[in-house]
Amino acid sequence: MELTIASLLPNPTLAITLGAWVGSDTERTRWAGPGLKNGFTLAELGFDQRQNLGGFHAGELVAFAQMGPRHGCLHLSRVIIHPQWRGKGLGRLWLQQLMATSPDTAFGLNVYPDNLAAMGCYQSLGFAPWPALCDHPGVLYYRRQANGG
Repeated sequence: MELTIASLLPNPTLAITLGAWVGSDTERTRWAGPGLKNGFTLAELGFDQRQNLGGFHAGELVAFAQMGPRHGCLHLSRVIIHPQWRGKGLGRLWLQQLMATSPDTAFGLNVYPDNLAAMGCYQSLGFAPWPALCDHPGVLYYRRQANGG
């Protein structure tokens, strides 16, 4: 499968599209934290504070992530795959491509401990728990050293 990365510009329909990918309150909290409510805006996503990246397959947006500096590494946040593409290895491919943009950089991310699919994906890519940097209650911080080390 080919996946093309592109920086996303503010677009009024993007928040609606991403909102449709997270159907329930529980899914939205797992994706973006407890502060994001149904009908969220791009500003509430912190769109202007991070790099917003889309993954496209055959011209269709199938993946989204935000990336920005935090804790001395590039922090990946709000990583999500279009519901029709989940369970097909696209999450792993998406993360590999994101990390390939800065191979000499460490990466970090937050994950809820009950999100076993995401944790398995992250661990398979070399991420490991990093308790010293966990700054959200009930959430684990994972980090991957530069070049996967």
